[in-house]
Parts: sequence; structure tokens; C-alpha cells
Amino acid sequence: MFGGTTYERQIHDWLVSWESLGYYRFWCKQEHPENSRVVAVVMLNPGSLNANGEGLSRDTTLRVLREIFIGTSYNPFVINLFNFAAPKPAEFFKAWEHRDHPAFKFAKLQKDEFSAVMYAYGDYENGGNYHLEIKQRIAEIRCFMSEVPEINVPKNMSGTPKHPLPVQQQGLKETFRQAIITHASSHHTLKRDCADKAHVALSSTLYSGIEGRRD
Repeated sequence: MFGGTTYERQIHDWLVSWESLGYYRFWCKQEHPENSRVVAVVMLNPGSLNANGEGLSRDTTLRVLREIFIGTSYNPFVINLFNFAAPKPAEFFKAWEHRDHPAFKFAKLQKDEFSAVMYAYGDYENGGNYHLEIKQRIAEIRCFMSEVPEINVPKNMSGTPKHPLPVQQQGLKETFRQAIITHASSHHTLKRDCADKAHVALSSTLYSGIEGRRD
């Protein structure tokens, strides 16, 4: 999609695929056979998983995502505000000048494939040397995703989205999973209701046409 190499690895019942180029990872999709839809998960930057996948088993963030999306009908598709891969925020900010790869553009993502979006980039917009640039990038991705339904999950006290690591540390994994299930169920019902109404409207139109021809 962005000129990198696409890799695949199996971990437990999940198929994990991602695209990397040097120190950059552009996206990562985790698929479970019980899930059928795709949710975009927006985080700050890629962690341990990059290159050929040697870091997959120790990438805690991706593991937490697998745990909170199991049985929800959603497969998480991770994209990041910035695509330079570094396992620790301090390492990422130290390499700030390399934060973006010029090949990556949000507009190249297949937005129509996303049934929902969940923001999980943490509280970095409220402090540090680069908070203004982070706020600007958040505004860009939120504008791009504005037509995609957002999953409402518990947030930080500041109102910013929780990163998956605090979700684990605060014992909120099941709370998040239930919120995701609730969202999936309500939006599936909404789509089904809309389809039913459209079917009824079409049937009424066809019936009216038939009645008109009888006169």
C-alpha cells in the first residue's frame, strides 16, 4: 500500500499482518476467525513490531488489543499518528525528526473498509515538547475519519483516549471489550433497521406501480 514489505505471522488464533519499511511500520491488522468486521485503532506510533516481526511476541500493546477485541466481531487495524517504530515513547521522541515516512498518506487508506474507529493515542497532546504537532496530527486524522462511527470507551481524566497499556494496568480490559461489543451490536441493529425500512419502501413502491397498471 505504501511501498513497504508486507509480513504475516500467526500468534495463537490470530493472523497478524503489517507493512514495514526500514524503521517504519505503516499499518498492522490482527484478524481472528470469529471476527468479520474491521475497526481502525489510532495510536501514537508503532511499538516493538516492525521489520520481519521478531518483536511480535513481546509487543504488549498488540496483545492487549487482541484481548479486548476477542469475540467483538471487530478485527483491529492499527494505524498511527506517526509511523516511526520505537518500543518506548522516549525513544520515539528522541527520533522526532524521523517521525514520518514521506510515502505514508492517510488518504491512501481504504476508509470504506472501516466499520468503526477507536482512538487510543494517549495523553501526549497535553504535554512535552511536541504537543502542538501532535494536536495538529490528531485533528487531521479525526477529520479524515469523521464519517466513520467512533467507539465510545472510557477516557483519561483529561478527556483524551486511553492507550492500551493503561487499559491493562487499570484492569479495564473487560470494560473496553463490553463497550466494543455494545457498539458493534447497536450499529449492526441500526444497519439492519435501515435495510428493513429500505426494503419496505421498495416493496411499497413496486406495489403502487402494480396497482397503477391495473387502473
